[in-house]
Amino acid sequence: MRWGGEGEEGGVEEREEEEEGEEEGEEEERGEEEGKGEGKGGERRRRRSRGRRRRRRRRRRRRRRRRRRRKRRRRKKKKKKTKKK
Repeated sequence: MRWGGEGEEGGVEEREEEEEGEEEGEEEERGEEEGKGEGKGGERRRRRSRGRRRRRRRRRRRRRRRRRRRKRRRRKKKKKKTKKK
């Protein structure tokens, strides 16, 4: 009975330690996954987003610059003409 009792107690303690270890391991794994996501995934996302942003920015900047220049010129010219007249 002593051996059995110790074995059961030991088993219970081992199980608790294993469960705690699993919980800690899960947290570590989660942390690693988050780290991987931030590292590799972040780099991939950055690369992809940079590519998309570059394309979008180039297109948007050109369009915006043209639009802004045209709008500014038109507005300025109209305002100047009305003020001078």
